[in-house]
Amino acid sequence: MMFRITFLLVLFVSAAGTVLSGGKKALDTRPDAVDIEGVGSYPRAGSGEIPLTNPTGLTWIAVDTMGNAFGPASRGVKPIAYDSATGIVGIVYRGATTYAAGTGELWYSISHGGTSWRRVGPLNSGTPNLLRYPSGAISNPTNSSDTSNVLFLFAAPLLLPSATAFGFMAYGVDFPIGTGVGVGFVVDPDSNFWSNAQLWTTHGGPEINWAAYRYVTTTALPANLWRTHTTDFINITEGVPPTWEASAFNTSFGLEIGGQERNGIHYVGKWGPFNGDPNWQVIDNVGYSVSSDGGITWGPWTRPQPDWRTASGIGGYDFWTYGGPGAYSKEMLVDMNGRVHFFAVTFDTLTLERQVVEIYETGSGWGSHFITTDLKETTRLNYPGTAGNLNQMGNHLNGAISQAGDVMTLMWLDGGVQGDTLTDIWLSYRRISDPSWSTPVNLTQTPDFAELLLHAAPTLRHNGGDNYSVFLGRAYESGVTTYPPESGNRTVFYFATHTFDATTGVADGKGLPGKYTLSQNYPNPFNPSTRIGYTIPRGTNVKLSIYNVLGQEVAQLVDEYKDAGAHEATFSAASIPSGVYFYTLKAGDFLKTRKMMVLK
Repeated sequence: MMFRITFLLVLFVSAAGTVLSGGKKALDTRPDAVDIEGVGSYPRAGSGEIPLTNPTGLTWIAVDTMGNAFGPASRGVKPIAYDSATGIVGIVYRGATTYAAGTGELWYSISHGGTSWRRVGPLNSGTPNLLRYPSGAISNPTNSSDTSNVLFLFAAPLLLPSATAFGFMAYGVDFPIGTGVGVGFVVDPDSNFWSNAQLWTTHGGPEINWAAYRYVTTTALPANLWRTHTTDFINITEGVPPTWEASAFNTSFGLEIGGQERNGIHYVGKWGPFNGDPNWQVIDNVGYSVSSDGGITWGPWTRPQPDWRTASGIGGYDFWTYGGPGAYSKEMLVDMNGRVHFFAVTFDTLTLERQVVEIYETGSGWGSHFITTDLKETTRLNYPGTAGNLNQMGNHLNGAISQAGDVMTLMWLDGGVQGDTLTDIWLSYRRISDPSWSTPVNLTQTPDFAELLLHAAPTLRHNGGDNYSVFLGRAYESGVTTYPPESGNRTVFYFATHTFDATTGVADGKGLPGKYTLSQNYPNPFNPSTRIGYTIPRGTNVKLSIYNVLGQEVAQLVDEYKDAGAHEATFSAASIPSGVYFYTLKAGDFLKTRKMMVLK
């Protein structure tokens, strides 16, 4: 038997009543009068944007106040959920003591479309009150617009009373969504879990799954999986799938990247040393496991062999770390064909330049795309404060995919220009049929303000045709518009919607690229030809040349005036030997060189 039945060890019920009584009513997303501290005179949640100019038109809505920044700070948590059938967006967060019984009491808010928010109520009603880093999800088992059978769920680890480590795993549900009934449970009090849990549901189905890694100091144990059902979400089956426990890839230190369902198949992604090395600073590979029976049984880990660099055709790169194991920044999406796409920040081991890379399955193996190749070395990627720097974000990659699985977006944090120390929010998209990602767009362009604690709903809203919306969230110290904030002070969770046309060209559909870029050639290594992409924000003379390791020019691909926009050149290496080469783009005052490899 794969799982054991776990009895609920702690039950907490909100004052609104029990899970099936006293709470059913028509769903109301009108804003309640709530205490949003430090954001001006806004009397209601969701009634206004923060005092921050935004040239691209993002409107940030203050959803609610949290006790501090330690709820949404961990990479990998998914606090925002969107259900396409009802149009509901929900956000789970840790409350503030002005309305919550302790900063570990979880609350959630809901909205139709994100412009007006309502604080629903507590999900664990104060006992226990040490929950951290919650992930939320919406379960709509009949895929109906009727909200009477729709549930809002959360999963979160519990900080031990000593405040030195995480211990129990908590789970809870509000049914129907928006009623504030709030039944929650604590399971597995004898285990330590990592600081986030991956929680996902079945689209139009009853299954609910979540997973987290167990650990003892620096030694990881096999990942734990929990499973329940919308028809009986009080009884929970949990355990370690035998196929996971038997894998050295699983027992070495690693974390779940994400849990998702696509076409009735469930996926769990992870990263970790594929060679069984328990050292959590040695991160070598990504992989995933699938279940075709709703999470009852799971297959072995599928991963690029022998590692992602060799399998995807990228040589000379490695995953980037940010000074600690909690700061790795990775993401996973599953497309309409059931193929897995991993996203990570990597660095060139020769030049140390950082990139955002997509590692994805093809029909015959694995491939890769460089989404952006110029992450700023000067950008501050942590959230400093009196409680210690939160280095758990890194560039905080957040992916989202359409319900049909044919359009993907990726968001991340980075500076606007080299030398900028404060983060902006960037976005790129790709249709599954597209050969590459769109030109990255800076959604915020705020050089004097650091957007931090970035999150996105995993599902895009399809507005018809090529038009889509992505739901974004971020958090910042209450009443502060300068950097740095204090991570231990009261924090406001903000929400914004970005709408774009998924067509060839710039991701926001508003015109020309905002900066010069030179992309990594693809494929790389190559034989005999490869493509080199670049963008220029204004018309200028462009020169693109190829050099050998001696600095001798071996080819000149472009030497002419080019209009503003995205361009691509093809280079054939049929007449030159194998080896390392360099290509240089000179456009106006912009000069950039990258390396590539001919492998015959």
